[in-house]
Amino acid sequence: MHSPVAKLKAGKLTREDIVRFSSLVCRRNLKSRSQGIQMLKEYSGRSSHEPSVLYSWFHALQFLLAYPENQMIYSLALQEYRRITALICNHCQNRSRKFSDYFTGSEIPGTPMTASFSPTLVAWLMKKFPGQIIYDSVEPGEIPQNAISSGLGGEEIYLQDLQEMPFDQWLKVAAGNRKGDQLAFIIRTLEAMAVPDSVKDQLFATMGLYISFRPGIKTAKLFPVDLGNIFLHKKILSKEPPSVAWLKKRLPAGQRSSRSRCRKYIDLARLALMYMSRETDPVTYADPGNSRVVELERGLTILLTGMERNRQLPLDSYIGFLVFKNGMPCAYGGAWIFGSHAKIGLNIFPAYRGGESRMIFMQLMRAYCQVFSVASFEIEPYQIGRKNPEAIISGAYWFYYRIGFRPMQQELIQFSDSEFKKISSRKNYRSPEGVLKKLAHARFVLSIGKNPGFPESADLSKCITKRIVRDFDGNRAAARKYWQDHVQKNVSVKGAKNILDHSPLIPLASIMMKNNSGKKCRQKIVRWMMEKYTGDECAFIRTTQSFQQELNNVLKNNF
Repeated sequence: MHSPVAKLKAGKLTREDIVRFSSLVCRRNLKSRSQGIQMLKEYSGRSSHEPSVLYSWFHALQFLLAYPENQMIYSLALQEYRRITALICNHCQNRSRKFSDYFTGSEIPGTPMTASFSPTLVAWLMKKFPGQIIYDSVEPGEIPQNAISSGLGGEEIYLQDLQEMPFDQWLKVAAGNRKGDQLAFIIRTLEAMAVPDSVKDQLFATMGLYISFRPGIKTAKLFPVDLGNIFLHKKILSKEPPSVAWLKKRLPAGQRSSRSRCRKYIDLARLALMYMSRETDPVTYADPGNSRVVELERGLTILLTGMERNRQLPLDSYIGFLVFKNGMPCAYGGAWIFGSHAKIGLNIFPAYRGGESRMIFMQLMRAYCQVFSVASFEIEPYQIGRKNPEAIISGAYWFYYRIGFRPMQQELIQFSDSEFKKISSRKNYRSPEGVLKKLAHARFVLSIGKNPGFPESADLSKCITKRIVRDFDGNRAAARKYWQDHVQKNVSVKGAKNILDHSPLIPLASIMMKNNSGKKCRQKIVRWMMEKYTGDECAFIRTTQSFQQELNNVLKNNF
C-alpha cells in the first residue's frame, strides 16, 4: 500500500492535495510528522489556475503556522506562506480579473478590498497608508451630500443647494477628480463639524460609503508577528480545557504593556479585523494607555483594549481583545465588564477552527480574571444561537457547556444536563434545532468559586428610570439637577462642574450617598466618579467591585 507521499505528482496544486495534507497534519503522530515535512517540500513552489485552491492552501498554511509540530515544519510552512501570499498579491496587482475579483475582500493580507468602515478607522487607514485608500462608491439610492453639506461654510451655499446631483458628480465639484482627494474631503469635512463623535459616526453611516484599499505585499509581511520563540505542538492538540480553578492561576512573570508596545498591537489588530471585513469599537477607539498586552503559555499573546474616554460606556467597561497564536491573529471579541461580572463574546477566525479553541477561550478568561479581577462570565446570547443560525448549526452551546458554563434559569438546568447525557452516550447524536433554539435563551454563566451575585448594569439603569418616573414625573432635567445638587452638598469634587454636568454616575452616586452617609463611602464614590471621568477603566472596574453591597442595596430599595 502506497503512502500519501508516494501518490504526489509534480505540477499544479490541487484541491485533493490540500484535503490530504490538512487531514495528515491533524493526526499529530511521528509518521504523519515525517510525511507532512515531505508534503510541504513537495507542494512548495506549486501553483494553481484556480483561486479557490490557492485560498484553501493559504488557510492550511495559516493553521500550520499557529500549530506547528516542530521547527522544521514551521520554517517550511512560513517560507511557503510568504511565497503563496506574494503570488496571490502579485496576481491581484497585475489586475488578473479572475484572481482580483476572487481575492478582493478575501481576508488575505495584502490583497485589495472594498468595504465600509467607521470614519475613525478610515482616517487611520489614510494616515497609515497614504495614497492607498480611496473613495469607491455609495449604496444605491443614498444622497450622502445631505450628511456632509452641513459641515461646509456658508460661502459654499452653491454646493449645499446641489442636493439632487448624483453624488459622484457632486464630489467632483466639491473635491476634484482624484478619488483620494474626494475621500480626504469627506473625512476632513466630518472631522470639522462641531458635533459629538457619535453624531459624526451616525452621519457617516447614513452615507453608505465604501472605500477601496490596495495595500500590496508590504502589509502582508506584518503577519505572523515576530514573537521570538515559537510554541511547538509536539503532541496531539489539546481539545479538553483545564478545570475552572485554573483560571485563578497567576499570569507568567515579565509582562510588558508599554504604550508603544500596545500601540503596535492595536495597529496590527485593526488590520487583522479590517481584512476580515470586521471592526469593533474597542479596537477602533483603543486607548494605548488603557490597553494591555498579555503573554501566555502555548504561544498565545492577547491584546486587551480599553477605549478612549469619550467612547467609553456609561456603566459597563467594554474591553475588547485580539488573540495571536504564534504571531498569527486567530480570534477576536470583547467583554462588557461591570464590577466582577463580564458578558463575553468570542469569534475564532475560520482558518483556525479545529485547533485549540477551548484552550484559547480558557486562556482568554484567565487574562480577564487576572487583569480585571472578573469572578463570573456570561456568554452573549448571540454566541449560542439567539438570532444566529450559524451558532445553531454548529451547536455552539455545547462548546461553552464543556468549558463549564451552565444556565441560570432553573427550568433549563435539568433540560440542558439531560440533553448533554444523550450527546455523551449516543454515537453520532446531534441536538435537534428546536432544542438548541430553546437553550439559546439561557443566561449562560460560569462562576469562579461562589457566584459573586454582582448586580446587572441594565437593572441599575432600569432602577434610575423608575425613580425618574416615580419621583420626578418623568422630568429628566429636574431629576438630574436634584441629584447633582445632592452630590455637591455632600462632597468636595475637584473640577466638580465638568464631572457633575457630564458624569453618568451622578444618579447612582446620589442614591448610594443617601443609603450610606459615611465619610469613607462618600470619598470612595468621588474617586469612582473621577475614574470614570478620566477614563481609567481598570481602576474604575476595581472600585466598582468594592461597591457590590451598596449597588445591590440600590436595587433592593427600588424593586
